[in-house]
Amino acid sequence: MSGRFQRLSAPVPSALRSSAVPPSLASPAPRFVRAALGARPTPPLGASRPPRKALTPASAPTAAPPAKTADAPAAAPAAEPASQAPFSWEAQWWPVLPVAYLDPRKPHPVRMLGRRYVAWFDRAGEGGGAWRLFDDACPHRLSPLSESRIRADGHLTCAYHGWSFGGDGKCASIPQLGDPKARDTACRNSRTSVPSYPTAVEDGLLFAWLEAGPGGAAAAAADLDAKGGRLVVDEVAGGAAKTVWASHEVPNDYLYWAEQGLDPSHANWLHHNEIGFVMDDAVPMQADPMPASAIDPAKGFVWHHGEYRRQGRGVDATRAFRAPNCLM
Repeated sequence: MSGRFQRLSAPVPSALRSSAVPPSLASPAPRFVRAALGARPTPPLGASRPPRKALTPASAPTAAPPAKTADAPAAAPAAEPASQAPFSWEAQWWPVLPVAYLDPRKPHPVRMLGRRYVAWFDRAGEGGGAWRLFDDACPHRLSPLSESRIRADGHLTCAYHGWSFGGDGKCASIPQLGDPKARDTACRNSRTSVPSYPTAVEDGLLFAWLEAGPGGAAAAAADLDAKGGRLVVDEVAGGAAKTVWASHEVPNDYLYWAEQGLDPSHANWLHHNEIGFVMDDAVPMQADPMPASAIDPAKGFVWHHGEYRRQGRGVDATRAFRAPNCLM
């Protein structure tokens, strides 16, 4: 046969055409196989096997009748193990930035959990204005809203085609639609809206709940109420008047950040000549072991350690972690 495919017509070697089975393949079945098959001989490979004898009612095996026992109470059904809901990274309050870092006259790009957001000040918001957090993408052509403008009417306006959005994320204006009815219909369409996330400002720090929509707003309100209306724990705040926030962006991931936060021995080296730390003050640190049983994935843990600098001789300190983002 010509072409790309050819029929293989080479003669088959005699060793493969022979019906004889090599001794190594005709050896008795292994012990565990023979025990399961009984004492019947195992025919060699390639040999025909006798047909199975059909089971008749007389020859079919019958189950032995159950032994009679005293009446016993029926066992209660086993309780199903309680299933723990998977941890949601979005359904949490996250610190965004200190408000002092933000200019209310323009939008600010924000990156959290590997996603891009835009923070901006809505002058029409409750209480004389409120900070908002949107996805950093206009629903029209996905232009970054962090490059947009805040118009005199308080709307966030995309710099690409002028689509405008209110504090709830709903589209307020589409300049390309001259027909008022068509414009109103388009603005009411959910596809022209930007996901808007619940926000709160506490002790000068902007927080956001990274779950959008009505369900996210309800969950954020319920969680805030369960926390007694406080997002900054008292151990961290130390009183609002004493709180000074700082923000640094470094190229690492969540796990790396959590590990370095639980490693105070780095302070004298990484922060040399900053906030009172110097390299020559470092000493070997003693710490208690942290068994896995002491870690609660939902609530966090407390870890005890000793001094890590000469100025802290004899100190008995703790590091407390509260999921997902509070380390103190």
